[in-house]
Amino acid sequence: MAPLKVAVVGAGGVGGWFGGRLARLGPDKVDITFIVRPGAHAAALTRTGLRIMEPDSEFTVQPLRLVNSEDLLAGAVPPESFDVVLVCVKGYHLKLVLPIVKKLLRPPGVTPTAVLPLLNGMDAPTILADALGSKHVLGGLTLILSEISSPGTILLRKAPPIIIFGELGDTAGELAPTVSRLRSALLEAGNMNVVVPPFDDGGVRRHMWEKFVNICPFSAVCASCRTSVGSIFAVPRGVTLYKTLLSESCAVANAYGVGRPGLFDVAWQMERHSEVGRLPPEASASLSRDIIAGRPSELHDQIGALIRLAGDKGVPTPAFEVVYASLCVVEFVSEQERNTSPVNTGSIAPIYIRVMRRMPWTSRRALVWLASSCAAALVAMPALRRLRGA
Repeated sequence: MAPLKVAVVGAGGVGGWFGGRLARLGPDKVDITFIVRPGAHAAALTRTGLRIMEPDSEFTVQPLRLVNSEDLLAGAVPPESFDVVLVCVKGYHLKLVLPIVKKLLRPPGVTPTAVLPLLNGMDAPTILADALGSKHVLGGLTLILSEISSPGTILLRKAPPIIIFGELGDTAGELAPTVSRLRSALLEAGNMNVVVPPFDDGGVRRHMWEKFVNICPFSAVCASCRTSVGSIFAVPRGVTLYKTLLSESCAVANAYGVGRPGLFDVAWQMERHSEVGRLPPEASASLSRDIIAGRPSELHDQIGALIRLAGDKGVPTPAFEVVYASLCVVEFVSEQERNTSPVNTGSIAPIYIRVMRRMPWTSRRALVWLASSCAAALVAMPALRRLRGA
């Protein structure tokens, strides 16, 4: 049998790790190509290969087959189609890579290319299906703690990761053989748990919801506290905040009738709380790390999306509303600092308007309340200082 042809769009913490594991099998089993953006990471991959560091081992894959995304879009490299395309970019980059993914698909008349998004949030399959056609799109998720620790190096903080994927319909379809081949390759690649859920248990959609319900409170508490899980769980109010956020996200999932009735009950929430408590103390959400570093984040794809889904079902999420409003301010400041220096009011206004337009009205109200409170405090401060001096 011919090797499984896989393209990985995005060679960061997720795509780099799964792609590196698959590439280690060799081209006779998996013929893998990484689609990468120009930059320090891509330069290091070209120069020294892909280095994978895991808790108990490390290895380097070299040589790598790399394709510059800009060259691919410009038609500077010959067109090529694949059995599987792993989409491993951040949510805010998904629409930007759609033209790239289109160039990797098989032509009509043959078994469609399977496009597997491994993104946070719930929107990726719909966005891909609208752009490519639903026949190409799988549902998927991964539970992994990994990151680019330095250009060319992927650090896996906790093993083994979990990858869950499958067709999005109610029964097996045209992509079933490709799903089976990919599952076999991933199992052979090793050091991971691979799950293709049965259709009679909610399929992959139920697992996508489970991750979404988990990651939103985890991202929210790490980003709002600006620290890792060890510090958060060392403070009782930090634990209370996490539990409150988890309860709200579960209420949203229950409103959508995900899985069996009462799936996200108190017992399920207690187990998730215990799992987070067992994470390495230095573990944190990628959204949090991005916000702290002043980088673009998946704030609107995760927390914003949860609030939008909650609003559609009339589910109150007051804790998420306040966290989201405060993080929108932080993101607004970071975007301003990335785009202009020094700050000028003329450039602030367009960014402020964009941020506000992406927020549900309840979050806008919370943001206005926060801003009003801060303004009142600033106005009162001189008077308080005079009183203290008296």
